[in-house]
Amino acid sequence: MDFVKETTDQANSKFVPPAECIATFGQDGTLWVGHPMYSRVMCLERVPAVVAKKIELKHVEPFKTVLSGNRERW
Repeated sequence: MDFVKETTDQANSKFVPPAECIATFGQDGTLWVGHPMYSRVMCLERVPAVVAKKIELKHVEPFKTVLSGNRERW
């Protein structure tokens, strides 16, 4: 939290202008929670509830594949 406060406060000497900010996203596990597979499975389990609220997603990927139950395609 201190880092965020320091780097986003224009009055702070550690301020970083938005144009110089860099965001990094990767699939190597460094930014995942301790058990990435658990997170993925929990997301997949929510698909039916999401589709129930927005039925048009039933025929849209990736919802369509998840709802099919064909785990080989995941």
